[in-house]
Amino acid sequence: MRLDEIYERGKEGVVPTKFLTGSAGTGKTFWVKKQIEMNPDFGILAATTGIAAVNLGTITLNSLLKYFDTRSLETAFFEGWLQKHLLKLCEDDYKWLVIDEVSMMPGEQLDVLYQAMKQTNEVIAMQGRNPIGLMLTGDFCQLPPVKAKWAFEAECWNQFEGSTERLTKCWRQTDAKFLEAVNHIRAGRGMVGATILSQLGVEFTKNADTKFEGTTIIAKNEAVDNFNWLCHSKLPGVPARVFSSRWMTPGRPFPQEWNNIPSELLLKDKAYVMILSNDTPEFTYVNGDCGHILSYNKASEDDDGSFTIQLVRNEEYVTIPRITRKVTQKEPPDELLLRYPGMAEDELRLLDRGDNDPYWDSDVGRNGAWVVGAVTYFPLRLAYASTVHKTQGLTLDKVQIDLNQNFMSAPSMCYVGISRCKTPQGLRIVGSPGLLGSRVKIDPLVERWL
Repeated sequence: MRLDEIYERGKEGVVPTKFLTGSAGTGKTFWVKKQIEMNPDFGILAATTGIAAVNLGTITLNSLLKYFDTRSLETAFFEGWLQKHLLKLCEDDYKWLVIDEVSMMPGEQLDVLYQAMKQTNEVIAMQGRNPIGLMLTGDFCQLPPVKAKWAFEAECWNQFEGSTERLTKCWRQTDAKFLEAVNHIRAGRGMVGATILSQLGVEFTKNADTKFEGTTIIAKNEAVDNFNWLCHSKLPGVPARVFSSRWMTPGRPFPQEWNNIPSELLLKDKAYVMILSNDTPEFTYVNGDCGHILSYNKASEDDDGSFTIQLVRNEEYVTIPRITRKVTQKEPPDELLLRYPGMAEDELRLLDRGDNDPYWDSDVGRNGAWVVGAVTYFPLRLAYASTVHKTQGLTLDKVQIDLNQNFMSAPSMCYVGISRCKTPQGLRIVGSPGLLGSRVKIDPLVERWL
């Protein structure tokens, strides 16, 4: 069934639902972001985790709907706050609430959200307004939820079963034999995948190389931080010290995903970094591109500065400026209404309140919006090492994956790590083919999604 047909069914009293799936690298998120770029009313994109939100340049579902965990979501539903937040999305004329990386969403939360959307759509139907649909994207053969049932185990999942679409063309890996190995590992056939990787010339080694010209994927955050510090500290020179800035209107908390944006970055020339944004519409660099810093350029104290980076994949030079992620809403913020009581909205839009106050931004969305908070930062992080979780959704040119920690035996960990890499030439595995074969695991519950 076509997407517009699914949405039209929502006017008949049901929640329009859609599940877009496919293996790693098939362009699920790219497709959604393209729809929103062409039509901002198409939907609002939210991610299930903070790091995924930063990687995607979007917001977490928790921040969007104002909850912290399953218990607080249930409380928000019981007290009606969840329905009010969803009603606001309807009033903003979004057709779809899109949840990316749904493999990490607990099924209990999906049931609560679906029930709240059902109630919300019943209310707006009586008002003669269009419904809001729920679109899920992701691959259940990737990272699972933490100590919770899968989203496809939710009671409401049958609503998504009949509207599932699978993307099958892989855009990340073009080497057919390498893709075959990756798919064997995705299916839990570790020894088969390891054998093919060996035949392709993938290097298996005993020790991690701190001079590896790529990203080393390690199981735990502490080891990642230590690896990054060790590699970066060996570079000569004094690091450039840059800061992020953030503000929100009084009474509003900072979005949860902002916790993944450091307040300070120390980056030396020649440092190996990952870019966490897209250069649109030219796409001279994309989210996940890695390269070496050539220089930090700052003409004056008033200049925000920029980094010049040489990309690994094509050796081209790109300039990375600060970027700003904004929190917006349709109505003027309460703080501004209290400051200027009785003033018409058109008059409020003409006020220039400076950097630390709410302001009207005509360039946001299709018709403009009120900005009630923003974070400004350099979309960069050291890329010598990363956890599997921080790389989910990214494409990397060169990957060294360390299998030595037992945590790499968790379901889908090896698949997600290895599938980040585009070519067998860019892959280096710390461990033997036999160790890889024993580490590869898949949750039996997800076998039907292979």
